[in-house]
Amino acid sequence: MRNDRKNPNTWALPGGKCEPGETLMDTIIRECKEELGVFPEYTRLVPLDYFTSLDGTFSYHTFFCCIAAEFQPTLNNEHLGYAWIDSKTYPKPMHPGLWSTVNFDVVKEKIETIKTAVLAPQTRPTTMVMTPSVVEL
Repeated sequence: MRNDRKNPNTWALPGGKCEPGETLMDTIIRECKEELGVFPEYTRLVPLDYFTSLDGTFSYHTFFCCIAAEFQPTLNNEHLGYAWIDSKTYPKPMHPGLWSTVNFDVVKEKIETIKTAVLAPQTRPTTMVMTPSVVEL
C-alpha cells in the first residue's frame, strides 16, 4: 500500500526510475532492495508491459516475477503495508498506474500464459508476484 500524497492508501508495485548507467535489471534489483529490503530469489522474470506517456516524457516497464516462496518484506517509508495475492486477485483501491497496467485483457492473458507455462512442469508450489515498474525519463 502506497504512502504518498498524490495517490495515498492505494495498492501499487515497488518501482522507480532508472538511474544513469543502470540497466533495467539493475533498477529492478535496487528498487526491490530499497522498497522491500530484499531482492527475492526468483525462478522466472518476464516482461509484462511497456508503457510510454503520450507526450513521450517517460516510459515504464512492468515485470512478472515467479518466486519459490513468500517472504516478509522490510518496507521503507514509501509503503504502509503489503499483501500476497493470487494472479487473478486485485487489491482495492488500486493505484491508477497499476490499474491501467493490469486492466488490459492482453496483460491478463499474458499473466495466465506465464502462470501455465511456469507452473505446469513444477512439482513444488510457487507464489506469483509482479515486480517493479521501472520508469525511464
